[in-house]
Amino acid sequence: MKPSRSVMLAGMVAATVLICVSCASDIGSMRGLSPVDPDFVPGQLHEPDPLTRSRAEVGDVMLEAGEFDYRPPSNKYPAITIDPQPELEVEHKRHVFRFPLKAGPYKLVAESSQGKYYRYLTPFGSRKAYGGLFVPTGQDVATDFFWWWYARDRDEDLVPANVYSVPLPNPVEVTHTEHLEPRDGSRGRSSGPTATLTYAGVAAGEIRFVYKEFTERGMARPAFTQEVILDYNPGETYAYKSARFVVHEAGTTHILYTLLEGL
Repeated sequence: MKPSRSVMLAGMVAATVLICVSCASDIGSMRGLSPVDPDFVPGQLHEPDPLTRSRAEVGDVMLEAGEFDYRPPSNKYPAITIDPQPELEVEHKRHVFRFPLKAGPYKLVAESSQGKYYRYLTPFGSRKAYGGLFVPTGQDVATDFFWWWYARDRDEDLVPANVYSVPLPNPVEVTHTEHLEPRDGSRGRSSGPTATLTYAGVAAGEIRFVYKEFTERGMARPAFTQEVILDYNPGETYAYKSARFVVHEAGTTHILYTLLEGL
């Protein structure tokens, strides 16, 4: 028996509702948002604290090359993170766009009397748009997604005059944090450490470490992996390459140490 025309139409409407998370009628247009300037963080030489004891389990990385290098001047933004959410589908100007709601961070770029606007660091989608999450004043949930279309001739951190927004299907809990960006425009080292020293345990009066060097893409090179075996004496200062550290206690499960100089 064939379904009636009314049943078929009802099924089509239901399918449309499931596919179209937000239709054009839900889209708002905002103007006159107030840009938020980041705080300036001066450059500094990051050094280990000779009074701090650190702990590492067997197999944990104790030291990373470069972690105590000079840190350039930075811009510090208030930021938020979220648990990753399903893609948001938005129908706008007769097209359906998909915006992935990634974990973050989302940095604060603008505010209004209603709340704050946190933008994801890079553009979304094939037709690029800068977008992010709106958090109402005094709340710890994001209620709306906002975006503006990418333009090559505009600074990505400048909020344009016209910004679009759409309500989220459900409010999303946010975690407040901070985001640092070097003032020279670089995004920092993305390839990971160039070398690491890992704690490998104690056996037969000897303390063991594993030293690894990496390529620029962060891949370990077997030729540059070395097991380091030294006599174990609690309280002794150990040195390997440029690193110096005092071992207070070492066992089959963990090590307690104080770092004096970085790798």
